[in-house]
Amino acid sequence: MYVVINTIRVKKGYGPQLVERFKTPKGLHKMPGFIRFELWQTETEQEDVEVFQACTVWENEQAFYNWVHSEAFRRAHEAARQPNDQLIDSQSSQHRIVVQYTADDANRS
Repeated sequence: MYVVINTIRVKKGYGPQLVERFKTPKGLHKMPGFIRFELWQTETEQEDVEVFQACTVWENEQAFYNWVHSEAFRRAHEAARQPNDQLIDSQSSQHRIVVQYTADDANRS
């Protein structure tokens, strides 16, 4: 599996607006190879920033590549290309899952 995490930092107080933006799927969930999306809110000591991670899980890297180069991706990210005084920055990282187990798997040992 392939995981992509986009770390998004917004000015304090704008977190709820960011969460609302992610509540409605914008085509991602219909892409072949898409498995799961989660939005994580980081507990941070920073007083002026709210930090979130948008996490997508894919069957493989090609499925993610297809999403990034799709018309649905372009439409979903149109608002992100507009000037935004709430956004501080955003940084993406890609990961391969090399070991995985669930609580049920661990209980079988």
